[in-house]
Amino acid sequence: MPTTVFYLFRAKVERPAQQGLFDSDTNSELLRKAIEGRPAADSRRGVEWHIGNVQDLGSGCLAYALGKLTKATVGSFDRDSRNFADEPLESSFYTYVLTSINTGVCAIMAKSTLSPKVQSLARRLGEVLTNSDVAGTNRATIQVPPIPDPQSFIAELEAALRITSYSFTFSPPNPIDMHELYQKPLEKLLQATEGRHGKTTLDAAKGDDSSGLKAEELVPLTRAVAATGNAASARLLPAGEGTARTRHLEGDTACFPHEM
Repeated sequence: MPTTVFYLFRAKVERPAQQGLFDSDTNSELLRKAIEGRPAADSRRGVEWHIGNVQDLGSGCLAYALGKLTKATVGSFDRDSRNFADEPLESSFYTYVLTSINTGVCAIMAKSTLSPKVQSLARRLGEVLTNSDVAGTNRATIQVPPIPDPQSFIAELEAALRITSYSFTFSPPNPIDMHELYQKPLEKLLQATEGRHGKTTLDAAKGDDSSGLKAEELVPLTRAVAATGNAASARLLPAGEGTARTRHLEGDTACFPHEM
């Protein structure tokens, strides 16, 4: 059986700080209605992006197709009249997306005939969802940032001789598994203050006798930050080096193979 690869992203619903009279849907409800509404958006002249083939797989998971329609003019020849003419032609390419409504996690199947980079597909998905009627009613925008594979960053944390600082960003709460001790209180604070984005930094104690921040506490936090589509960085001293360096949670988008 042929094997394809799904890459992981996270749909993040952002709204104005001041809610309107008709902003009644939760983020999960809004995301479901946006997908089930099969919205469309124009990216440039002659190209339309659409959502279609929506299926409810149960347990809060929707499967659907994301594709584009392109319009072109091709030459044709009429054998009866012996004349050439220009004929309009519409072609379409599409891929498959799985979305967990409860967590916002999106698995997008890579398809080179649609786009050479799956990250571009995620951007188009966000544009189409933002163009839905329900997003417009709730004055919401939907972004679909990648979920980075945190393993290389975690490996550097675990191997470091000393971690002097650790920073991570956070956004308003969405229903997804997250770090109970650090992320949830900060996200609730951001929501209460009607903020959009936040950042916090943890610094180790000063002095040569300080052992630095504990990697075993930062590892689960890093996994939670990655899962929510946020950013993290650490100032650390790698083993075998005499100079501290700054490392970032970045790199390849998390993915998994699937047999079709």
